Amino acid sequence: MLILKKIFLFLFLTSSVFAQNEKEPSTVIEEETEIAFPSYIKLPITTVDGRAAGIQYDLIGVGVREKYWIDVYGFGFYINVKAAMPLIMRALKSSKSMKPDEAKLIWESVMLNKRFSKLMRWVMARNIDGEDISEAFEDSLAPSIKVFHKEDEEKLKKSLSAMAKLRGWFEKTDLPEGAEILFVWSNDSLEVLLRKSTELKERTSLGVINDLGVCSSLFALFLGEEPIDEEAKERFLLKFKELSGESGDLPTREKSEKE
Repeated sequence: MLILKKIFLFLFLTSSVFAQNEKEPSTVIEEETEIAFPSYIKLPITTVDGRAAGIQYDLIGVGVREKYWIDVYGFGFYINVKAAMPLIMRALKSSKSMKPDEAKLIWESVMLNKRFSKLMRWVMARNIDGEDISEAFEDSLAPSIKVFHKEDEEKLKKSLSAMAKLRGWFEKTDLPEGAEILFVWSNDSLEVLLRKSTELKERTSLGVINDLGVCSSLFALFLGEEPIDEEAKERFLLKFKELSGESGDLPTREKSEKE
């Protein structure tokens, strides 16, 4: 009963805050790249009865992808908080009696749980050749997929084939500085949305990949055991605990600004 009351109170408070800030969300700055990330992103959907609606994704935290000490892109991790709250509260209850390392595994599994939708927003910190993004998927995503399907050769082949499709979308798509990519994971599907300039209002869908191995493995690059940005992952974990009512001090590489 206490958990249900916490969930209800959280949803009531957040819905009120979001209603007040509907037109002007606050902005979080990734400090190394100075790239701005809105505190939430709303994406349109069509309900089962044909009505137009939207899903709100709230910002959990930001980080940066570096290669050879060069900033490649800033990224923000967003989740559908309302859908995630039951899992977050369950993780809080389960982890209280565990050792820190065991509890961390519980929180990591929640972040990668397919039962609530989530997205990763990339914003290019410099001009990037599409072929470089394509090769990065081969170098980083393919090994992650092999770990995910280490005991199932058939599913591994299917996921690697789906990854090849993802690679193909970027091979001939150069990304200028400021270009935005959204990777939206919902259930077993990954939709990729592209906006080459933040001055553009609309995003273009590059397509949808229906493969859990690709979805989970892509997000594991940021949320798994060996993340692209370790400090960012630790902030994500702390934010999840904050959502559950557990307070924690966030590291200070990100700062808020109001638009």
